[in-house]
Formats: sequence, C-alpha cells, structure tokens
Amino acid sequence: MAYDYVSLMTGEDLRGNELLNPIGEFDTKSKEDVSKVYTSSYGGMKIIHGVNNDFIKNSIHKHHHGNNGVDFTFAEFVDAIIKLFEDLELNPYEVTARSFEFGINTVLPEDIPSTKFLRHCKTYLSEPINCKKFNKTKALFTDIKTDNYTLKLYQKGMQLKSGHDPNLLRAELKVDRMAICESIGITTSSSVADLLNPSKAFHLINLLLAKYDKVVFYDWTINPRDLTKPKRKIFNKWRDANYIEQLAQNNPRIYKYEHEVFNNIIAQYSELNVKERVRNQIKNKWSEIWQIDKKTCTKLHTFLSRYKKQNLYQITSSILGVKEYNILTPDAIEYLEQIQGVKRCIVTGGDIADQKAGSKFISAKKIGYYDAHNIRNTDSNPRNNLRRSIERIANDPSLFPIDSILTITDDQKKILEYWQGTQYDVLKNVGVSN
Repeated sequence: MAYDYVSLMTGEDLRGNELLNPIGEFDTKSKEDVSKVYTSSYGGMKIIHGVNNDFIKNSIHKHHHGNNGVDFTFAEFVDAIIKLFEDLELNPYEVTARSFEFGINTVLPEDIPSTKFLRHCKTYLSEPINCKKFNKTKALFTDIKTDNYTLKLYQKGMQLKSGHDPNLLRAELKVDRMAICESIGITTSSSVADLLNPSKAFHLINLLLAKYDKVVFYDWTINPRDLTKPKRKIFNKWRDANYIEQLAQNNPRIYKYEHEVFNNIIAQYSELNVKERVRNQIKNKWSEIWQIDKKTCTKLHTFLSRYKKQNLYQITSSILGVKEYNILTPDAIEYLEQIQGVKRCIVTGGDIADQKAGSKFISAKKIGYYDAHNIRNTDSNPRNNLRRSIERIANDPSLFPIDSILTITDDQKKILEYWQGTQYDVLKNVGVSN
C-alpha cells in the first residue's frame, strides 16, 4: 500500500465534467447553474470547487480497490492515477500534490502480538504515546501528530474485522507539509508526476522509518534481572512515559544519556529483537509493493511522455543500480535499456555504458568490491547451486537410471543453458536430455 489519502490541487474548473456527481441540491442534469456547485464526487474521490482552483481529496486506495484493507501496489497506483486523470482530463504535471498519506500493512509474527507491540510503544522521542481504540472496535490505534506530519501505528486487521488477520499492523505517515519530503526531491511545488516518479517517491520509506525509529519501545522480552543494577534502574524507569517526558523537559542532558543507555539495553538484551523485526517487516513490505515490471514501465512512460518530453529512464535513473532494493524486474530493466539505448547491469540496472565491452555487471570501482561481488553472486548462485545439486544426485549410487529419479523443470533447464557447450554442461554430463 504505497499511497492512501491524497489532496491534489488543479487550476482546472472540473464542474463541467459529466462524470462528476454534484453533492447537495444542485443537479447539472436538470440544467441548474453549474457555477453554484461547490462539491462533487467521483468514484469515492471528493472534488471541492474553489474560486481559482479545484481540490481532489480522499483515499486513492479506496477509489481503486473499494477498501484499503488489501495491498495497494505502486503498479496499481499508476493504474488508478492514469484512469482518474484521463477521466477528469488532467495533466499530471499541472496538478499539485498538497498533502498525502503513505504506508504499508504487514502481518506481524505470532511471537509479536500487535496488541502487545502497540501497548509497549511508550513515547515519540519524549512525547507520551496514547494507545486508543477505534470507535466500535477493539482495534488499538496510536497517532503522533506534529506540525508537519502524523505518524500512525494501528491494528488494521482488528479494525476491518472479517476476513483479515487480527495481527495485521498498519504503519503510515501523513504528510501535512511537503517540506519534510524535500530531501527526496518532493517539494511544495511538486506535481502528481513526482508522486509517480520512482526515483523520488520510492524513498518515502526512509521518511517513515526515520519517524518509526523515534518511537521509544519498551521491550517486554528483556528480563531486568539480567541487567546490572545501574542499567536495571534506568530500564525500569523508562517503562513510564511520564517519567521520560518530565526528564526531557527538566534535564535534557540526563535524558540524552539515559536514552542512549536504554537503546543499548534493547539492542543487547532483547530476546526477540521486537522493534527491529517490525522495522524490517515494514521495509521489506514496502519493497514488495514497489516491484516495477515492464508492463508498469510501459504504461508510465506512455502516460507521462504524452504531456512532457521526459522518458521513463530519466525519472528512474537514481534507483537504477540501488542494490539495497532492486525494485525493477529484469524485463523492466531491459525495457528501460531499449528506450534509452544505454547498456545496463543485468542485476541492478545500473548504467555500465562507460565500462569495457562485454561487461554484464556494474564495476567494483563504482560501488566497491564487496557489493560488486554480491551482485555477481546474485546472478550466478542460482545456476551454480542447481548444478551442484544435480551433480550430487548423479554421483550418489542408485539402482535406477538418473532420468527416472531426477525431474528438471523447464525453468531449471533454462537456467542450466548457461553451461551448454562447456565442461560444466551438467545435463549432458549426467545423461539427462534437454
């Protein structure tokens, strides 16, 4: 679920669009004065008609899916925006993003109950966190509000009830002022095209994780008796959110010292490493919903280039070659290479046009020996491991022909084609036909 709520501003007057449904007493079909319509709706999106601008608000996730209890991938967001903007006849470069929400849903492991996790979130920095319940549900909800953003952690499964895992956690950041996104290139003047730009928008996860890291989490898996007396004293005090708040206000120096000690205790003594595991789940889920394939690349390139001479390579250049995420599928990398005419690393998509002819991987000179070595392993490990496994089976004495005990799928055969004509042609060596 990449994006959810959005607030967009357009200079277009949308009241004449026949797809909109006026809200209130005015009915354009009965030839009422269209200029008197102040609010309309379209597919769950609310359109507020102003004097100089119209505003489009609500959950783009619900607009696309009908609810926001399921994953909303980047590919689905692209589909939703393209349809919305084509229906409303809007240019993505001329519609400004005023504010938006983004986040993910992830099912926590059984040994980390979402109820227990939320109740042990004590403060946001030194501000006490109040764990509340949604109206008419047992779902726990926390929201930490600042002038620029709101961090939300809550039980999405419990909120939605039927058909959803009760341990489903929602982690979300509502951007109220775009200034907090300037580090990733999204500003107060950013258009919807920027929200569609993977080079910028993918890195929103770093903002969410940075805010999550500021939550003081009291790890219930730590036994205070395992701590030294000084550490135990601090650890027990930090169970109390009010103590943390008062300490930060009255003695910032001691607060900073105890906070550091507390974090070290969590890192050293936690049996389940709860906070870090939840953090990793948030990060991994984000990468999962941001997978970009050739189909999505083609749609996005066609849509954006219709309004501006800017191809998809230009707006994805900064994520090509980012080893940590690898959100571009191989066919997407191939497509980008075709439209740009630049040779790319077959694993990361990084630009290798300046490397020697025949290069297939990004150079160690660009990213360091260790990372370059791992990238090569990402490509070679599947075929090497498969070859060795087949050789072990073939070398194990058996009463039966190798063909009768070894089944190799078409996908595996394709992987092993790499070795054809060499001494490592394992299928030929063990007598298995292609």
